[in-house]
Amino acid sequence: MLSKKLFWIFMVAILLISLAGCVGLKTAQLEITFDPNPVPCENEHLSWKTIISEINGVGVTLETIVQDVYVGDEKVASHTYDEVWMEEWLGSSYIPAFSSMTITAGCGCMVTHEIFTVNGIDNNGHEVQATGRVDAL
Repeated sequence: MLSKKLFWIFMVAILLISLAGCVGLKTAQLEITFDPNPVPCENEHLSWKTIISEINGVGVTLETIVQDVYVGDEKVASHTYDEVWMEEWLGSSYIPAFSSMTITAGCGCMVTHEIFTVNGIDNNGHEVQATGRVDAL
């Protein structure tokens, strides 16, 4: 009888240990893609869409989007867009779970690439960040 109790205590303990990793709150995961990438120069201008997607099933409020502009290896400019800008120009700074936000971007053809960094807080209070790079042809 004692060995049967020990067996069940052991089985319950194994079950609880195996489920311990499943009870935490999920964290949003952001992904940045570009369309097209690389970007062709047309009429002295580069133009593309920046797509910011949440891919892990947790909504996220974006706090900043940082756009670093490069000519070769030299960073020539950096632009930071905050929640107020996103609300005004994009209509929202919030990306629901499994959704995306699209931003039309562009610059002159002398730019070789840009790096976008997005920072936010997900619905579970976790800080999230994603980085993506778009290249010129």
